[in-house]
Amino acid sequence: IYDNFNPEFNVTADAEYTPALQDVYYGIDDGYVEGGGPGSESYHPRVVLLGQQTAQGGLNIFYEYYRTGVTDYNATINDIATLAYPRGAVAYIDSSAAMFKGALQQRGVQTFGATHKIPEGIKNLRRMICDGNGVRLLHIHPRCVNLIRELQSYRYAENGQAGLGEPRVLKVDDHGP
Repeated sequence: IYDNFNPEFNVTADAEYTPALQDVYYGIDDGYVEGGGPGSESYHPRVVLLGQQTAQGGLNIFYEYYRTGVTDYNATINDIATLAYPRGAVAYIDSSAAMFKGALQQRGVQTFGATHKIPEGIKNLRRMICDGNGVRLLHIHPRCVNLIRELQSYRYAENGQAGLGEPRVLKVDDHGP
């Protein structure tokens, strides 16, 4: 799906937390099931990506939290709070995670649910990875090994279509992206 993702250009140690960029944002996909492990349809980890918007309007992802077996939202929030980064100002979280949203809001984190369907999100992320002019607005720190793996392995199904004639995506390796 993200054939324009290139680790040589999108993965860089320069995507580190930068105090001058101010706010930290969370991107969250809620899950907790190990299933068959990474790369399987039954694997649904809880993912929290930490990032900052750059001065150019891009996004630096500098930390990833991928965990299974954690059902307590407060335990996840506590784990993230122990990191050497400021608390997220805003969390973008899947709309179905109402209880997780509530736990974040109790800690003073503003939350936003999904605003579009998966195909539109794919298009938006593809533009950030590399737009039509060759500009790469998405940079990922090398420590984010799960996100990097998923960006390289997320695939369309060999058959079937989603709404409006869009190809159907496989529900595998879609947690970080």
